[in-house]
Amino acid sequence: MKQYFTFFVYFLIKCIFSVDVINTNKIDKKKHVVLDSKWGNTDLFRNWIKKIEYNKYIPPSPKGEVLIVKISTFINSLGDINERDFDYTLNVFFRQIWIDKRLAGILDNSSLSSLAVTHDSHDALWLPDAFFDNSKMEYFHKITQPNAMIRIYNDGKIYFSQRLTLTLWCHLELGYYPMDKQECKFRIMAYKYNTRELQYEWHDGGSLHGLEEAKLSSDVFVLVNHTFYNCTTAYETGSYSCIGATLNFKRQFYYYLIQVYVPSILVVILSWISFWLDPQAVPGRISLGLLTSLAITTQMAGASSSVMPKVSYVKAIDVWLTSCMFFLFAAVVEFAIVNTIARREDEKAKVYKKLEKRRRKNVSAKSFVNNGYCSENENLNQRRRSHYGVVSGEHLQKRTVKTRDIECISSNVDTNFSKISMSGISQKSAPTKVNILKKLKKEYMKRLSVDTIDDIDSITYYFRNKIRKSVIIDKICRVLFPILFIIFNLTYWNIYITMPLINFS
Repeated sequence: MKQYFTFFVYFLIKCIFSVDVINTNKIDKKKHVVLDSKWGNTDLFRNWIKKIEYNKYIPPSPKGEVLIVKISTFINSLGDINERDFDYTLNVFFRQIWIDKRLAGILDNSSLSSLAVTHDSHDALWLPDAFFDNSKMEYFHKITQPNAMIRIYNDGKIYFSQRLTLTLWCHLELGYYPMDKQECKFRIMAYKYNTRELQYEWHDGGSLHGLEEAKLSSDVFVLVNHTFYNCTTAYETGSYSCIGATLNFKRQFYYYLIQVYVPSILVVILSWISFWLDPQAVPGRISLGLLTSLAITTQMAGASSSVMPKVSYVKAIDVWLTSCMFFLFAAVVEFAIVNTIARREDEKAKVYKKLEKRRRKNVSAKSFVNNGYCSENENLNQRRRSHYGVVSGEHLQKRTVKTRDIECISSNVDTNFSKISMSGISQKSAPTKVNILKKLKKEYMKRLSVDTIDDIDSITYYFRNKIRKSVIIDKICRVLFPILFIIFNLTYWNIYITMPLINFS
């Protein structure tokens, strides 16, 4: 019984061990099948290349026919347009499609619909010699593996895709900056094969995918649209196929509107405050003119910074800032003219005031002797009126009335003095003629002083009106400068927004 039990245990252990070995063999066989399947693609490709004696140096075009290579690109991202270096950056999937009849039937004995060839095997195939005609720098991505793929179909069609970062030349027209629109080219050209051997065409008539999703790394430009064109060029060695695409960009204007245009408009308006200040307020008006000019000068320096290229033509922003500077300069010149006029007229007024005071002090009392003073004083008044023609007619009439009243008073004094003598009144008790004349002289001097002061006031009023010419000029400029600035704005925006683009270069 013990022997049977030992035999049973041994048989059971043997069976369990046999099952493990079988399962292990199955797993190894499965792994071996996978490995065979993985390496079978490469073996299939290399075996076919050897079988047909494939020559990678001979183009796959049939005899007497032109090989057509179709181009398709997918835009991953758009870099900024660099105004200083005149270039822009693209990150693309660059795809080339052509048919190599020598590879037709490569998958006849396989269930695969296409054959993916590893990067190590790319050198075994003939590949087009396309290059980017307007490139400054190209970068082929190799992280984590070389970003290139070749897929072969059973009919011989080859699909070749690469991931590239391209820095391309872009000729910029900055005459309308910062309201400019730029056209940047993207050209693909054959290097070795001429048009009798190879020609490039856009896949499906024009294939530039990903532009709707791709955005510039900054919001300075926006992509408006794109067009395709043929740029085949003839050289001494023949014509070489070339196809291209034009990317149309438009600069976003809002940044410059807030940073440049609105501040400069406010600075120009601020300079007009000078016209409301007194012409004699020299420190205030000079300070205002200098500060506003300094603000525009700072903006001009910022607009022509190292970011912008040194071009030989005038940009729109240069026209704007220069015109604003001209308005500020004109305001300062206007103040200089007004202040000069005001100071000259003020000096003249002071001179005439001094002359009038001297004339008033030199009035002689001899003109009041007896009855002759009236006529002498009248002659004096006539000379003074002829000298100061500024006195109004009404004032002259008033002066004449006063002189005549004095003459009447003088004649009445003589009459009254005679009557007093004939009435027998004592000479001592009656007022003497001399006393009366003294009183009359005193009264007339009062009137003469008043009249002289009136003359001085009239002269002062006249010269104040002369000084007010500066005020009149300021009032004119208060209206003239805004009107001229509005006309300039209408002309400026009409030219740079509504008119078609001009090639300034």
